[in-house]
Amino acid sequence: MIRIFAVAATMAAGMTLAAADEVRRIHFAEALFGTWAPNADLCTKDDKSKIEISNLKYAGPEGNCSVRWIVETAAAGGTNYSVHAFCADPSKPADSTVTDLIIRSQPNERILVGKSFDALKPYQRCDGAK
Repeated sequence: MIRIFAVAATMAAGMTLAAADEVRRIHFAEALFGTWAPNADLCTKDDKSKIEISNLKYAGPEGNCSVRWIVETAAAGGTNYSVHAFCADPSKPADSTVTDLIIRSQPNERILVGKSFDALKPYQRCDGAK
């Protein structure tokens, strides 16, 4: 009986540790603040593919988005941020949507951004946008 209890306690502790790998936040990590573009040429242009990230929101192709929550998980080579947000297109405020976005940090002022892990695209920080 003691052995069964010990095994059950060990399994429960393991499940608790696994859940601790995820951190739920209501704002972006400061390391992500700034303007990001698919390439350096687009940093200087008024291009809709750019993403501007601040504390509680981001603006990008989907419009202006307010963070509802972010789940941060550790990954090899960086951190994954799963962002759940409420977005509104400034030209069509009635067409608001709820959306999810994945951001994966990379070395050298780069991130990967997309709707799913299969659709992540590279972005780089625009100079002076930190």
